Amino acid sequence: ILERFHTGDQANVLLIRRSERHSVPVHFTPRPASNTEAEDPCEAPFLGVRLSLQSPAADGVRVNIIDNSTAKAMGMESGDILLKIDGHPMIDWDDVRIAINNAVVGRNIDVIFQRNGSIHSGSNPIKSYCATIIKDGMQLTEAETDILTFEMEKIHPLFIRELNTNLQTSFSEANDLPLTTIDILANHSPPTLQFTLPNRGKTTIKIYNTSGRLLYDYERRSFSGSFRTGIELFEINSIYYLEIQQNEKSIIFKIEAK
Repeated sequence: ILERFHTGDQANVLLIRRSERHSVPVHFTPRPASNTEAEDPCEAPFLGVRLSLQSPAADGVRVNIIDNSTAKAMGMESGDILLKIDGHPMIDWDDVRIAINNAVVGRNIDVIFQRNGSIHSGSNPIKSYCATIIKDGMQLTEAETDILTFEMEKIHPLFIRELNTNLQTSFSEANDLPLTTIDILANHSPPTLQFTLPNRGKTTIKIYNTSGRLLYDYERRSFSGSFRTGIELFEINSIYYLEIQQNEKSIIFKIEAK
């Protein structure tokens, strides 16, 4: 659909948030020259919150708090509900991620949060990722940072048929899609999947759990180059299957989150 629009066009985006319909006016601008790949994630702003796997909040976003972080310095605790960052309401995790990415390391970030029905606020200079995870010259443990680690391996074609039988999926046994690079950036919030496709064509990205349930489904009508997106679904000690398909070719990976 986006291919129908050009720079300068205007449109209304219809969306549903928390079961409510919204219409948001948008204005199409030129795509900026991106230097995201060259940015050092070590110096990225890092509030020190992770999406909580507890029951979601009716309003705001429930989070866990990382030790030695800006959020911790504000007095936030795991289980608190983020209501606003810099005056912007937090409806879902994308709002949190965007608000943090727009912050500037060293400048104050203003947060309003809720705990046990009471409203609290905090305002502190936001630290970088590395300034958060390194304390007294030592890197915090994974338990202290609540950061997942990932192991990813390409599935051999001989095992794809067995996988299709067990999961009731229809992965191609050819497993022949060329990729230049692929990685999961665990130190991003949420973890970020990135890969590069040297060819162009209709592209789909799907992620399944070990029950064969489709958890993530993304499609581009015509795509080539670097793909990069944050994915919130990963849980600790879980296994997932990633399928990337372009035209008639595909590739399957097993992802283990620890």
